[in-house]
Amino acid sequence: MISRLYTVALAALILTPLAFAAGHPVCATPAYTVEELPIDKFDDYSAGALPPAPWHRLKGDAPGVSFKLSPDAESPFVGNTVTGKGLTMLVSAPGKGAGDGLERTFTPAPPGGEFLAFDFKLLPADNGAKPVDLVCELVDADAKGLVVTIGAEGVRAQSAKGYVRLGDVASGQWQHLAARISSDRKVSLALTRFGSKSTPLIMNDIELPNSKDFDTIRFKNGDEAGRQGGWSMDNVLMAGQVDASRAAWWPFNQIPIEKLRATEKKVFAYYFPIYTAGPDSEDPSLSWYSRTIKNPATLPSYNADRAGSGTEFEYCPLPYPPMDKLAERHAEWVRAHEHEVRLARQMGIDGFYVDIESFPSSTGGTYFNEQAISVMEAAQMVDPAFKIILAIYGPDGVAGGATDEKAVQFANADIVKQALSQPNLYRLADGRIVITSYYPEAYPASWWQKALAALEKNGIKAAFVPQFNSLTHLTEFSSISYGMANWGPRTPGHFDWVSRVKGLTTKCIFPIVEQDIRTRGPMYFESEGSALLRGLWENAIADGADWAYINTWSDYTEQAMAPSRAIGFAPFDMDAYYTQWFKTGSKPEIKRDVLYYFYRIHHSSAPAARGAVWTMPPWVQNRDPYNWIEVVGFLKKPGTLRIDVDGKTYEKEAPAGITSFKAPVPPGRTFVPVFSLERGGKTVVSRPGQYAVLDKVEFRNLLCHSGVISPDAAR
Repeated sequence: MISRLYTVALAALILTPLAFAAGHPVCATPAYTVEELPIDKFDDYSAGALPPAPWHRLKGDAPGVSFKLSPDAESPFVGNTVTGKGLTMLVSAPGKGAGDGLERTFTPAPPGGEFLAFDFKLLPADNGAKPVDLVCELVDADAKGLVVTIGAEGVRAQSAKGYVRLGDVASGQWQHLAARISSDRKVSLALTRFGSKSTPLIMNDIELPNSKDFDTIRFKNGDEAGRQGGWSMDNVLMAGQVDASRAAWWPFNQIPIEKLRATEKKVFAYYFPIYTAGPDSEDPSLSWYSRTIKNPATLPSYNADRAGSGTEFEYCPLPYPPMDKLAERHAEWVRAHEHEVRLARQMGIDGFYVDIESFPSSTGGTYFNEQAISVMEAAQMVDPAFKIILAIYGPDGVAGGATDEKAVQFANADIVKQALSQPNLYRLADGRIVITSYYPEAYPASWWQKALAALEKNGIKAAFVPQFNSLTHLTEFSSISYGMANWGPRTPGHFDWVSRVKGLTTKCIFPIVEQDIRTRGPMYFESEGSALLRGLWENAIADGADWAYINTWSDYTEQAMAPSRAIGFAPFDMDAYYTQWFKTGSKPEIKRDVLYYFYRIHHSSAPAARGAVWTMPPWVQNRDPYNWIEVVGFLKKPGTLRIDVDGKTYEKEAPAGITSFKAPVPPGRTFVPVFSLERGGKTVVSRPGQYAVLDKVEFRNLLCHSGVISPDAAR
């Protein structure tokens, strides 16, 4: 309830829908991204130390100054009582600690507004000395931007007309500060005290000093010497316009979207509705994802089978700034999904497969379907040519099973009728509506034939494209299938799907997966960095598949490729490149150098303080865990790829085109890899990864993290 109260007032600006162009030519403007914006709860790091890079200490160690992560500094706003930590700074010696703190730099966010939030608590000096101020700076290279000072004089923000005061700060009490910064550099601040039932303090439309793009955030002591005491800080989150154009980051020039859609080959992404990835009217730093999904303290009651992993899932959507609260929740959902549709559209795909439950048996099932309908409505609002293929679950778990009666009920289900009435469903030239279903072999093909006949009796002629989870029922389904899909492999290697279904169906639909990691168990499949994703695309192209489907866009419990925390835009951007290659049959010419990196945040042998050991399924246990750091260079000309790993350098001469290069992860070390491209004896780009590789962890995390580096963005 706390977050709803103040973000309604905070979100003074509706996120402006981005206009979309017909294709993406070479972009002359600087490259921006939300991928590097800081999102850090500090919980994965070791207590007693400072956060590792990309955080950096502003000054060196000094007597009388203590700077460390501590469980005692865990903010109650999220309340992670298992692994929670916050950063505490204490000054016990007068004259020490002035201007000291932490900072990190990042590629600036896209135009369109930004959001910053963090939790803090002031710690008074024991001897009554004037307390230390906490200063937060979100600034450009000239140190201009948002500067907020928190101390005995309250919360003060530096404006173009001098300091403005938001309100008092009580020492020893946790508070939450949120800032919504508009594209015209006006900021709205909201201050909430933990446990307070009063209306949060709000100040709108503070005009910031003239500034360029924000690329640095700092949390530091005030510059006044002689002060004592300190502060604790936790749960830093920045957000920006996730669905901004990616054109400047792509190594190729995308042809117009209309031409991509006109090709005979189609590409759809599988949308799992329960994990939405658009903006919300709530503060994203206090969202459901932060308070439950990413909080191990809630798992025993919320989802006990994930407790051994410490999280419901390892990654989740990149946050947007909060949008205006609308009168109806459904209208909010539609507006949020519009951002996702714009994002998916620019990838060049034809549309979404959207899940619905034909027999929702719980409140969760109803919510699932409500979200699904809002996705369809959002697609119609943004671009009616962005098509929807209904992915309708059968009567799994419903009493009576796959009976003739259930087949009729399937066709007559209210949600099925509602979904089939949507105007932007994908139809074939003969008017048939394409529908699909996951794991259709759970019921005999004869049951599906009856269900399709019942649909036709209702006036719906459907073309069925089942998504098999096995290879043993293809012939049985041949007579009722317009196309055949398979949920696909989860480890690298040739997938012989096209030859299996040739002659059995009209369209061969090929699966595209990046990685599969499941916190239930916990269990993972070894994707070997980018090898699985690139291999499946090249497999589909070489074997002549008719369609491809990306599974999935948003099923975070297994695999998702929407731009997300920990994986960034690397899978998304690669999917855009390969989508054009697949649809046109021509490998896109590489016009710009781009590096994609992939690595885990600890060696597989790193000790963990708690939790279960991750295992692979028995049928893939002949693979060793992937302890490599990979860079994939999309190079317009030959060059030297380099990876610096904990003081050791690995190099590879790479031709023009696509080259994957790997370096080993040393066990027992904490470091951040640095990725470089050199050409003609000069460094084209050199940039660290966003994630520290840790020597020890709280819970194991086998997710392969990733990111994108562009010379144009290394500013």
